[in-house]
Amino acid sequence: AKSPSMESHRLQPAKAQPSEGGGKLQPTKGPPSQGGEPQIRVVWAKRPFQSSRSKCCLFCGLACLVVAVTAAYPIYRAARFGTTLVHGLSYMAQEREHTVSALSLNGHALDWYRLNDEVMGGHSTSELTTTASGALNFSGVISTKDGGFASCTTIEQPLSLPSETSTFSMSVTTDGQLYKLTLKVSESVWEPVWQADLPNASLVPNVRHDLVLPISAFRANRMGATVEGVTLDPTSVLSVGLNLALIDDKGNPNPHFRDGPFVILVHALAAHRAPASPPAPTSALTASTSALTASTSAPASADVMRLRAFGTCPSEVQPLLRWGVERDLANNICCHNRLWAEASSSWQASGFPAYAHAATAEMTFFDSVSGAPLFVAPRGRSAGAFLAESAAHGWPSFRSAEVVWSNVAELPGGEIVSLTGTHLGHNLPDGTGDRYCINLVSIAGLPHLPPPPILLPPPPHLSPPTTTSLAAAADTV
Repeated sequence: AKSPSMESHRLQPAKAQPSEGGGKLQPTKGPPSQGGEPQIRVVWAKRPFQSSRSKCCLFCGLACLVVAVTAAYPIYRAARFGTTLVHGLSYMAQEREHTVSALSLNGHALDWYRLNDEVMGGHSTSELTTTASGALNFSGVISTKDGGFASCTTIEQPLSLPSETSTFSMSVTTDGQLYKLTLKVSESVWEPVWQADLPNASLVPNVRHDLVLPISAFRANRMGATVEGVTLDPTSVLSVGLNLALIDDKGNPNPHFRDGPFVILVHALAAHRAPASPPAPTSALTASTSALTASTSAPASADVMRLRAFGTCPSEVQPLLRWGVERDLANNICCHNRLWAEASSSWQASGFPAYAHAATAEMTFFDSVSGAPLFVAPRGRSAGAFLAESAAHGWPSFRSAEVVWSNVAELPGGEIVSLTGTHLGHNLPDGTGDRYCINLVSIAGLPHLPPPPILLPPPPHLSPPTTTSLAAAADTV
């Protein structure tokens, strides 16, 4: 006989506890036992689709998190930008209260103030002072941590630049780093600032250089980004400035930018109109070479500098140039260049100074490519005055009366070229008039001479005819 306890145990199994997966233990009927009674067994019953629901919940949670972060990030950026902008405007207002007066532009005195990367949380420092000669000294220390620029600019004022303004000229002494000249046309921080790189590649550090920047060299930039499709109106320029930053005027990385000290001196700054045709020299010129400079300049046309067989030149420079100037450099400056110059004062290391000191009459300078006469100097001054002015400015410097205008043209922007496409230099006017700052490598040619006559060999000698030959000829007739 079966005990009741055994039967109860079979029919009523112990209650199972739920497992970690959310399933449960359920009693089920098994096949009949030998006594005919059903057996009770426990099986695991798993909830259907439990794993899929868990994954779905996890995905939904992650999606909600992404949406929340995505929605909050612009708010964070906007708040941070607003905080930086408020700090920057406050910083700019404070710096505008501390100005340094130096230089002038178009008759307007300029008041300068500094503006460094502190405006955006950076750590660069700078200082503005003036030298005893009145030059602007902009110096400081660059830090690329949390920023990376130092600049100075002038208080905005109507500078009344003429609409015909074609170039800006500067006289500077730098440390060889890449600086930019900047122009502002509005007091608003949202308006573009116009920038042009100074040609540091041709500047010898700690030597005074005269530079020319065509108006076409300036590019619009707004908060580090280049702005396309806009045109600079010179009449709207309100201020000028200097900038040393980790990008150039095209928005490319500045390869010269680094942590450490910097310094640049600006000795002079001027704006120039598009030049008119240069005047003919006066009748007081000496008769020996006055015919060279008697004609006026040919009409200045960009077609003069069209591409030819060798850059803008019909050929390379002459095989042998005067005063030991470097031929490869002459090829680059004369024929593959519209802006750069030979290194300042490099002409003094050539044989030209000795030649000039030994000269007892006017010197004629010839195109390094064609050999055409381009300049005759000195005219209306002594050789010593000509050399002293050239030494002071860094390049041979000629006046209008010393230019052979029948072979030379001045293009818009002040570029001086020969009519056969040789780049010569630039016009950098000063207080006494036009001053033509010319590369020695461009005027070191030998004079062009007509080709020598072709000498033919004399005809063969003919013996005088004899009586016999004459009789034979008569018989033939």
